[in-house]
Amino acid sequence: MNKSKGTSVDRFIFWGTLVMLIGIIVPIVLFPEESQTIVAKLQAGALDGFGWGFLVFTFGAFIFCIFAATSKWGKVKLGEPDDKPEYSTFSWCAMLFCAGQGSSIIYWGVIEWVYYYIGPPPGIEPMSVEAANVSTALSFFHWGPSAWAVYCLPALPMAYLYWKRREPVLRLSQTCQGVIPKKNLDGMTGKVIDLVILFVIVASYIATLGLGTPMIATGLEVLFGVPQTLLTKLGIIVVWSMIFIQSVYKGLDSGIRKLSEWNVYVAFVLVGLVFVFGPTSFILNKTSDSFAIMLGNYFEWSLFTDVVGQNGFAKWWTVFYFAWWIAIAPFMGLWVARISKGRTIKEIVVAEMIVGTLGGYTVFASLGSSGLHQQIAGVVDAVAILQNQGPTYAVAAILTSLPLGKVLLFLMISTMFLNLATSVDSTAFILAALASNGLKVGEEPVRWYRVFWAVAIVAVPIAMIIVDASLSTLQAFTVLAAIPIVFLMIIMTVSFVKMLKEDEGLSFSEIIEREEKKECLINK
Repeated sequence: MNKSKGTSVDRFIFWGTLVMLIGIIVPIVLFPEESQTIVAKLQAGALDGFGWGFLVFTFGAFIFCIFAATSKWGKVKLGEPDDKPEYSTFSWCAMLFCAGQGSSIIYWGVIEWVYYYIGPPPGIEPMSVEAANVSTALSFFHWGPSAWAVYCLPALPMAYLYWKRREPVLRLSQTCQGVIPKKNLDGMTGKVIDLVILFVIVASYIATLGLGTPMIATGLEVLFGVPQTLLTKLGIIVVWSMIFIQSVYKGLDSGIRKLSEWNVYVAFVLVGLVFVFGPTSFILNKTSDSFAIMLGNYFEWSLFTDVVGQNGFAKWWTVFYFAWWIAIAPFMGLWVARISKGRTIKEIVVAEMIVGTLGGYTVFASLGSSGLHQQIAGVVDAVAILQNQGPTYAVAAILTSLPLGKVLLFLMISTMFLNLATSVDSTAFILAALASNGLKVGEEPVRWYRVFWAVAIVAVPIAMIIVDASLSTLQAFTVLAAIPIVFLMIIMTVSFVKMLKEDEGLSFSEIIEREEKKECLINK
């Protein structure tokens, strides 16, 4: 793996991100209630006013990615004609999946159906047979190909620019050069775009990490009687910080790749044990039902805002989910691009939209269906536990009600531990690359800078947990940032199509020669 030499920190992006973070987090810490009220109103306004935009954009991404994979462009190789993939298909998919879903998918895989069961879409009675039928199908939809298409959209132009045109920067601003003049993107315009992207990446992953800690704390309480104190939560963060800092220090091949592989292995064991020792027949039948219901409602759920009925389900679930995927998409675009040398456009689309989707479906089919079975069979009242004790206790109760329950809960918190570590690893790597100058194609950012961003991502949730500040406020900020990202990704997609048409019929060496001439003209 290539190490960086002669690189430097982009001070504008670095200091700009820190200033923006401090400017957002300090008011949240000092005025938590006021901040939460204001941001909640802004978030509700964004979901109401631009909900249609999030839905239409996501559906458009779904259509475009299918077109890109099945057209003649799908065969375009990202790199030189004789370039081989840097990673095996399993390692590549593991790093891609772990970065895209993190610890969230295991948590929501167990509990999400409960929320849909007690608060279903309009026209369905809560806790009815119909609500039970639709509950797991909605998870298939929200975590399915539409979400992965949004992730895929920025990955395609970034990977093409990085490996095919040999643009020596991992910056999404540069993917807009088919629409915005490159001279502007090399200047302040590009820096501002990358600054906003970097801030959104940091904010979204801080929120994710902070929300994952309570589940691990609950698991430790149920399994080992460890009380849920401030010290416990801080201890959890510190321990997994030591794991991922070591991993990010080692780099892509020695650290992040291996951690991602172990993450997938443990998750497979968890899901496999639930499937084999749990209600296997029910899981298979419910998966078939869920898939059928999702397919039958796919287009309606993709575009329905419920503007007349105002039930709230579409707004706070579908629209919110799609906005969240859009906010995280820039990170995924950069990450997938970086690890996809030697792959084709079709391979990226297939890995994300099919492999990523099937991985998620496996989790929801096994964990979600078994939880619903336990509720219907009267083994555990997950609804009552959720309403009276909270979601983390409901998750623990569902898993421990199954055969090998405590083993399953231990595997779950282990998986979440590894997931949190791999999420921070990949995020810190991309943040360091995004805010570095002088990186050549294939090089890694310097070690101290990767470690710095890993520590920064951890330090903020630690501070917010200590002062008991709400991480949901930071989460809402991330959703607000999804609005400008929609327009940015539209520009990126238009630029990507222009690049493909421009390069059609040219050899790799001809493309590089032309790009070098263009760069010389810009620098004169």
